[in-house]
Amino acid sequence: MTTSTSDWSFKKMFRDNFLKVTQKLQTRDYVVPVVALLLGVVLWLNQDDSKQPVTTASEGSPIDTYIPLGYQLIPITVVNREALDSLISDRAIVDLYRNDQMGKTEKAAAGVRLIRAPLNPRQFAVLVTEKEGEGLLRGTDEFTVVVQNRNFRGSTIERKKIQRRIEIVHEGDAP
Repeated sequence: MTTSTSDWSFKKMFRDNFLKVTQKLQTRDYVVPVVALLLGVVLWLNQDDSKQPVTTASEGSPIDTYIPLGYQLIPITVVNREALDSLISDRAIVDLYRNDQMGKTEKAAAGVRLIRAPLNPRQFAVLVTEKEGEGLLRGTDEFTVVVQNRNFRGSTIERKKIQRRIEIVHEGDAP
């Protein structure tokens, strides 16, 4: 491989000047300021101009700023929380089944939004309208949660149908 005379002279000149500079910088007086200057330049070039202020959870926006007008966020106790942890991340569309003391399970709500608490991932709440919230607040707050398709539209709160027994007693008839 052949090199031109100008390339060779440039390389020789660069090498000679590099050796002179390094010999002068061998003292400690120059090394520390140069390293500090280089470190400062690197940090300055790597900073992100679009950086937004970092907020912690305690000073972040309160959760009530995210609740739409006319809705309520109702905390609930989820009976099948361990199974739910492996199924959803932070929110889902679910059906709620109320568990009573007798061991009976009845559907309490269909197609409601379940939200995991941002400050305590072991707690959940449902986002419902104010009318729907009244139905959920009756009775116990322990629910079994069944995850639904995200494309499910609309939510309903199941109303317990009261069966009335009407008894007609005629005078003179024996009960």
